[in-house]
Amino acid sequence: MPEFAKKRRFPRIASQILVRLQRLDEGGVGELFTTRTIGLGGCMVVQERSLGTGVPVRLVFCLGDDVVEAKGRSLYELVRKDGCFDVGIEFTELPSETRAALDHLFAK
Repeated sequence: MPEFAKKRRFPRIASQILVRLQRLDEGGVGELFTTRTIGLGGCMVVQERSLGTGVPVRLVFCLGDDVVEAKGRSLYELVRKDGCFDVGIEFTELPSETRAALDHLFAK
């Protein structure tokens, strides 16, 4: 297990949630990705190309019947065997509606 995973402040669960990720430093509408994990502190998404670290992003999720958003920054990325990237996103702004939807997801 990577060292950063041992230091997590928030638990995460395995997930396959569709998320639109928009780089805040470039504008545009963003791209669609799928999460591998999600928690109250962030998520991991799979991307076909490198995002880099420290990149500010806006995320829009469908959690159950709720469409919610958060802001974050890329914290790390790991190259997978298939050449894609696991990108760890740390939430920097988590609106109360998003927090409630995540709490509900963890309560299941």
